[in-house]
Amino acid sequence: MIGTAMLAGLRERPPYLTLALVATVLVTTVPQFFLPDIYDTLTGTLFGLVVPHYLTLPLFSHSPTILVPHLLGNLAVLALFGGLSEIVLGGRRFAMLTLIAAVVSLAFSYLRGLSEVHGVSGIGWAFHVPALLALIVIVEEQRAGRLVATGRPFRDPVLWVYAVFYLFDFLALPLLEVLVLGRRFFENFGQVQHLAAVVTAVPFVLVWRRMIEDRAAWLCAGSVPQNADEGTAQGAETDRRGHHRPAPGPPDPARLEPDRPGPRPRRRWSLPQALVLALLVVNLAGTVDAAVLSARAGGSDTAGYTVTPAPGTPPGEVGTVITVALSEDATTRDVNVRRRSIWYQREPAPRVDYRWLNPRELTVVLSRPLGPAEALALEFDVYRAGPRGVRIPVTVEFAYGKGR
Repeated sequence: MIGTAMLAGLRERPPYLTLALVATVLVTTVPQFFLPDIYDTLTGTLFGLVVPHYLTLPLFSHSPTILVPHLLGNLAVLALFGGLSEIVLGGRRFAMLTLIAAVVSLAFSYLRGLSEVHGVSGIGWAFHVPALLALIVIVEEQRAGRLVATGRPFRDPVLWVYAVFYLFDFLALPLLEVLVLGRRFFENFGQVQHLAAVVTAVPFVLVWRRMIEDRAAWLCAGSVPQNADEGTAQGAETDRRGHHRPAPGPPDPARLEPDRPGPRPRRRWSLPQALVLALLVVNLAGTVDAAVLSARAGGSDTAGYTVTPAPGTPPGEVGTVITVALSEDATTRDVNVRRRSIWYQREPAPRVDYRWLNPRELTVVLSRPLGPAEALALEFDVYRAGPRGVRIPVTVEFAYGKGR
């Protein structure tokens, strides 16, 4: 069964880089559950090389609006597809693919002009491609009876787990966006990142195809060559399709690694692997720095403003101009509306406009006065200066009258 083949690969070639990626995601994302909102902003802001140790934070943090499903989904992608990909690619090629996918993901974020982005899917989705090729080979070997634990492929529970994830990622998720939520496919930048990661991985998998097939065949025989980063498997025979499969019996360590005695030579770290680990260490430094700054700066400020007329004033006495005075200067004149509820009895409904008088004073202008039985409730964010030049939201909220 596929699970048996993968366990053999895990014993022979543990996916250390995949485990390091999973640990990095957890270290960077878990603080989002309990630190102030400024941590989400710091870890999602594209600082570039202005703050070098924040460079990779957007890759390993997650969207605060869908934090739990976003995190769990990406962890599953890394564990399932990343683990299998590292086993069949070897550490060096897996690290190369990880670095290239990370660069492409960040480049697309900058080209899209985004100020804030979250998610490791720009890396994780690249692993779908080599994992798919490996699974195809394993299923073929299983059907041919060359798997260490044979059986009918379509009764294999591990195969069904992979199938469900592939169907969800490549079919159900886009259909949910387009048909259920009514969005265009490319409006969601997450879908753009997914597609870019897959397209990025395809040419590399085509170049490494023969090697991936060999590694998958070795998995089916219950072993992986110790020099998995050194090319195709040695001591293998070729079938009629030109694909390599292991020769009967255990692999000869002397042929696999002639310069190193013993069945399990010492692991050698390549430059791509060292670069990936260096980036993860830098990401850890950025995570610690962002967490410390967030704890000191505090989160969304809901007390740093006054509203005139005071909230609770009878609607008929509000007039058409509502003044919001901030305790600190706003860094921009942006207004992010969270909620706007208007209950009205006569047409037309009051329109709401936001006008800045100065960096500390904002007016909310109504197109007409509220009636005595009408009501208005507003909630919006303006922004004050925070650490590293990021914007800390000041949440303004007030209401007049009682809605239905």
